[in-house]
Amino acid sequence: MVINPASSGWIHKYISLLPVTQSETQHNQEIDLYHLLVQTGFFYGVSSQLALLPGINSNSFSIDDYTKVNLFTALILIYKEYHPQKSIEDALPSIEKFYKSNNKGKKGIFSRITFSRDIASNVEAILAARLQESNPIIKKGSSTFFTYILVSIDIIAFHAFIREPEGNPESYAHLEFLYNKVSYVALNAKQHKTKYDLNIVTLFKDTFTAIPSGQNLIKSEYQKLSATIGENKILKKQLINLCLLAIFDDKEIDSSELSFLYLMAKELAIDEVDILENIEDLHRFKVTYGKKVRLFNYANPVKHFYQETYRTVKVLILKNGDRILKELVESKELVLLLGQSTLRDLNLEEKKKVKKQLLDICKTIPSLTIFIIPGGSLLLPLLIKLIPKLLPSAFNENRIEK
Repeated sequence: MVINPASSGWIHKYISLLPVTQSETQHNQEIDLYHLLVQTGFFYGVSSQLALLPGINSNSFSIDDYTKVNLFTALILIYKEYHPQKSIEDALPSIEKFYKSNNKGKKGIFSRITFSRDIASNVEAILAARLQESNPIIKKGSSTFFTYILVSIDIIAFHAFIREPEGNPESYAHLEFLYNKVSYVALNAKQHKTKYDLNIVTLFKDTFTAIPSGQNLIKSEYQKLSATIGENKILKKQLINLCLLAIFDDKEIDSSELSFLYLMAKELAIDEVDILENIEDLHRFKVTYGKKVRLFNYANPVKHFYQETYRTVKVLILKNGDRILKELVESKELVLLLGQSTLRDLNLEEKKKVKKQLLDICKTIPSLTIFIIPGGSLLLPLLIKLIPKLLPSAFNENRIEK
């Protein structure tokens, strides 16, 4: 059995290979789906096998391929959970509608898709855009594992969508915000931070308008989610995974880090036994795929993540310098604020203006859509930091006045 997730038509081929009996493709509980996917590495951003059909020839699969197929698998299993009598093909219109509803009225990664009457082709295009496969610069970097981790948001949000199709799309955006903030809180909780830990903490800090303090680490943000999303068991498990990955660079969990995990679990109403299960799952995956997965091959994954992220953003700016400069010239206020950011800390209102205007620019330049996919907001502070250094002519007052 062979499929090629990088070529068109893979969804129809994949569906044709799935088990034909309902019991083999339906999972009745969210946590069953989690267990099915966690062993693949999906929730760690490094999918290394398929959740279903392990007999498929996947020797040439990339992490993109595994992630894409596993995401699609999760979506159809969720659909079958709520519609057990429907066929797998019946799930495709719901998947397409889900992504369109969360992108309604926005310029972004789906706006360049030419939708057709073949819904399977549309879903293939959506999933490819979701993983930014069309961007060769991103594909060369390994910092995208954070993007792959955030793709699990789709699973959680799709659960809510199936239950409440007319629900609030803003909940989707808040899930990404929550993921980022949990990662920041966990990294900031480390007792012994390297300079790369501190660099990442700074990126997170510049991304958020409010920094958690005291005992209330993340509970207030978690409570902003709708009840439908907040009750999702996969979400709770994944928030703990984010904490584990943030503090995992020494490959051990010390007593202070374990105390932090228990504190986080208390805020999220998670049993301590579930924390231990998360730790065991990560350890089991590392033992199985540690030699294969690049994330575990580095003495300091946080250092590697920062260096690769810095390199990727730098290359993106240099390769798109003329386009960025052209867009900047159209916004004197943005140029002024970016210039000021090199001399002083911008206030909250100024940061919001810079973020909004830079995101608008990113939406007009295909290569820069990395900043509007999951996790992209985390990279914006780097963009703000590097643009004045790499495009100094944009901040020449005489040039702008022309």
